[in-house]
Amino acid sequence: WGKWRANEGEITKFFLENSNNSVIYAVEPHPNNFKILSEKFNNLNVKLINSAVGESNGECEIGLEKQERTGGIMQAHILLNKDKDLQKRVYEKKDKVSSIMLSDLCSDANIIKMDIEGFEHKVIYNQIDKIKNLDTILLEIHSWDDLELHGWNFEENDLKKDSLNKMINYFINIGFNKFIPVKKVIKINKDINWNMIELSSYSDNGIKKYYKVLNLIIQKNSK
Repeated sequence: WGKWRANEGEITKFFLENSNNSVIYAVEPHPNNFKILSEKFNNLNVKLINSAVGESNGECEIGLEKQERTGGIMQAHILLNKDKDLQKRVYEKKDKVSSIMLSDLCSDANIIKMDIEGFEHKVIYNQIDKIKNLDTILLEIHSWDDLELHGWNFEENDLKKDSLNKMINYFINIGFNKFIPVKKVIKINKDINWNMIELSSYSDNGIKKYYKVLNLIIQKNSK
């Protein structure tokens, strides 16, 4: 099993209670969340890792935030050029953690649950196909109004740059052939794109930001 961005451990607990003799790797970069995980889990079958899943092995800087909505969770985002994250947001609170490539973290995982707030577009490619026993991925795919990165903004859509279409076709090409949408009724195939997904929003320092998201169960060799 693998679980990336474990947050406060709800899914880790679910996997622990619903699997037999499995080892669960729970990865969480945010220091407060990792402290909560360490207090919750004292089990040999749960391996807690205070790291970020990144494009390379080493060290990375992360920006720390707490969602503004009621019950909002604490999150950490890998910072790229000029101290900004993938969405070009700047953070007052920062920290440094180790960065681990997905393919090196758990090379024999058979299930991965991943919700890393858009950074999946940086770590999926050329890593997932190296995990040979992997047959199920629980994945939240994010996008926001960025024509170059995701192929859409409020004025136009560019299918050639559409990050959802690119990702689904990547999975198809490496042998994943079953896509089950969560909370949506939509057919997932090689033609899927962000124009088919409704717009959502959140508040960032009082400013409304817009995004699109799709939760999928992705499986290989459907039975």
